Amino acid sequence: MFVSILHKSKIWWHGPAFLQNADCNEIAYEIPKGLIIPEARTVIVGLPNINETPNNLFTRYSSLSKLIRVTAYCPRFSKNIISRIKGSTKENRSGNLTLDEVNEARRCLIKLVQWETYASELSQLKLSGTVNRKSPLITLNPLIDEHGIIRVGGRLQKANIS
Repeated sequence: MFVSILHKSKIWWHGPAFLQNADCNEIAYEIPKGLIIPEARTVIVGLPNINETPNNLFTRYSSLSKLIRVTAYCPRFSKNIISRIKGSTKENRSGNLTLDEVNEARRCLIKLVQWETYASELSQLKLSGTVNRKSPLITLNPLIDEHGIIRVGGRLQKANIS
């Protein structure tokens, strides 16, 4: 639309014609007396602010694969920066991610989630190799693998399958 046409357009500046009518004014409604509450008390309710996702890293990305790739590029970036500071550009990596980089990023994210969710169980497993009897993981026979990730056993043994 040209500016000259827009400048002369009444609908642009004043809106539709029915808004200009006197019949379109606001109508005052009376509230029936039965609906009026004579006394209203203010009640203050306190709720704890529980943040279900303490780490917003997982809500920043649209998919897990994108988060894993971004996480995999971070160590590569820091290694490239360190090698540039030292003056060696031979060690700089670029291009596609390797399978090892992707797997290490996945393990890092798994450790992060497990630490946020099962911090006490993780520390108990590292110290004594077992978890507290009241832990929700006790029936799954948890153990820590060579990468420091909690693994569970007993799921298939306890499943109702034949």
